[in-house]
Amino acid sequence: MKVYSHSPKDWKDLQNNVAKLLSEIGYDTEVEKNIQTIRETINIDVYAIDIKKIPQSTILCECKHWNNPVPKTIVHAFRTTVSDYGANHGIIISKAGFQSGTYEAVKNTNIMLFDWEHFQEYFKIRWVQNRQLTISKITKPLYNYVSVVIQTFFKEQYNRLSENQIQIFKNLSQKYFSIAFNSSNLDYKNLESNEFDIQYFEIYLKEIEIQYGQTFNAYEEYFNFLLKKAKEGIDEFDSLFEEKLRLSNTYEKVKY
Repeated sequence: MKVYSHSPKDWKDLQNNVAKLLSEIGYDTEVEKNIQTIRETINIDVYAIDIKKIPQSTILCECKHWNNPVPKTIVHAFRTTVSDYGANHGIIISKAGFQSGTYEAVKNTNIMLFDWEHFQEYFKIRWVQNRQLTISKITKPLYNYVSVVIQTFFKEQYNRLSENQIQIFKNLSQKYFSIAFNSSNLDYKNLESNEFDIQYFEIYLKEIEIQYGQTFNAYEEYFNFLLKKAKEGIDEFDSLFEEKLRLSNTYEKVKY
């Protein structure tokens, strides 16, 4: 399965989507950034830096939404730019692929050549892991509503509910429990390697499609579905209590 269901429609859309994917896996990105190499100032389609890693990692990306394959001259020039700037990696994403000999030209270098589909494929495991973590943070209020958190940390608000409201609360908890559970930061680990297993994730995703009667053509569609449903649930719980019940950072550190 792909990360995104759509394909870039033009060069600007391509570079924006490249920047979007890299930002969603943790990179700080800039589009059409001027960089200073030892030779000259060069405009880079997508500049990405991972400041969370030590040492920091920098990627330079060139996006070619051309109707013809990228020639070796472009690849050689880009390889020089990446080397002169001192970036960790350089990536060229081409709509129409690459001319003969280009892959040989980047062999044993820090340059990677992709079309849009293979660019997604290369980063998809890290994208899914990071997106799962991001979604879990955004939807944490729903998880807290359907868990023991409300009756533990918001006893006063819960005890103010009428019998009818308590039944509504129970109904909402049952309605949104699976959404809250699937939105949490689940492991999807291979029991033998103890590493994230994308195949295990996709098998689980098929079960989710059956459970909700949905078909997801890309990972983004699945996570957007969770976000939409989780927001609906949070809004319903907020409306029931007539306020937004949220834990402070101190309480969030408590393990349940």
